[in-house]
Amino acid sequence: RRTKMWFQGHIFDPNLYYKIQAAFDRDGDGFALEDAYVGYKFENGLDVRWGQFKAPFLREELVSATRQLAVERSNVNEFFNQNRSQGIQVAWSGEQFRAFGMFSDGFNSQNTDFNADPADFALTGRVEFLAMGDWKQFDDFTSFRGSSNGLMIGAALHWETDSEEIPLGTDDFFAYTIDASWESDGWNLYGAFMGASIDNDGGADSHPWGFVLQGGVFVAEDWELFARYDYTDGDQVDEFSEITFGVNYYIHKHAAKFTADVVWALDETIGTATGGLTG
Repeated sequence: RRTKMWFQGHIFDPNLYYKIQAAFDRDGDGFALEDAYVGYKFENGLDVRWGQFKAPFLREELVSATRQLAVERSNVNEFFNQNRSQGIQVAWSGEQFRAFGMFSDGFNSQNTDFNADPADFALTGRVEFLAMGDWKQFDDFTSFRGSSNGLMIGAALHWETDSEEIPLGTDDFFAYTIDASWESDGWNLYGAFMGASIDNDGGADSHPWGFVLQGGVFVAEDWELFARYDYTDGDQVDEFSEITFGVNYYIHKHAAKFTADVVWALDETIGTATGGLTG
């Protein structure tokens, strides 16, 4: 019910790469395209990618679903979730800094015609600073025993303007986030704050915000305990918070693992900030 299929590799030149990924939906009756892009990596750390993929915004969303601590991403991530966009991204990576800039058709615009989306266009930018460790450590949220210290700080901005042809649509949408990830010998910590300013064309403006804190620790060689708290203030809807705690058993690291967790909602789930921000 959640099977994903993908093809990826390079064409002639190892620096000319591609990826096509599709997935069955959770109701079991749909198979839709997720990623479809081509890119080229230059020798100076520059990387240009075009097609459909996730905009460089929330770190939790950018980390693969197979490399999360919990079974599901946090509710606050789903509320501010950028999902996939169609456009072009230019990225640069150095020893301690990397930056991403994307021109697209807006958040949550996957599998649509570029000129048919409510957003006329969108701009997304993200920067990351590696205070210690190496970049590969932060491909996931886990820090296995024997890992070295690693600290990464990131921040991102997103702005999109919507078509005036939609009378009751959002006129302008601005979102921001800042996050930090700390990993060491068998334990990890992660925190992120995010918010948005929405200029509604036919109603009251809104300014939702939220945050997430999570951490994990190995209690044995292959057993990891984790906990997470996230809070969402939807502004136009009631606030919502939840606590998640669980366990990971790594059979072969992320290639084969067992995850179980319990989510405790601290607020009523009906009429609260549990839906998506951008559709």
